[in-house]
Amino acid sequence: DGSAARGGELDYMSRKALDPAFAEAAFSLKPGKISKIVESEYGFHIIQLIDRQGEKIKVRHILLQPKISENEKEEAIARLDTIRQYITEGLMYQNQQADIEKAINDILSDLRNQATIRILYK
Repeated sequence: DGSAARGGELDYMSRKALDPAFAEAAFSLKPGKISKIVESEYGFHIIQLIDRQGEKIKVRHILLQPKISENEKEEAIARLDTIRQYITEGLMYQNQQADIEKAINDILSDLRNQATIRILYK
């Protein structure tokens, strides 16, 4: 990051000059306030708004750029895909269960409507 030598400080910049996620977080801050963790195309940031002048802001940020190998990335994607599959299959199962329960309740309702109910006293 080119701002590292300046302690993470960026000179006054417009919203358009910044990564959209970074800009959204930075422009929502009040001077002196610090953002939550923000993910941008460059990595993960913690941003502090130093000053605002019209439509430009001056910020300081810490950038973390995790280094992962292509193999680790593929493993993570495969794991997420498996989790997604479990979720979607589970939701399909839940939806099928709901359909079955509705059908049973409809049948029972029809039977109740057709039945003659008598209360017998002893």
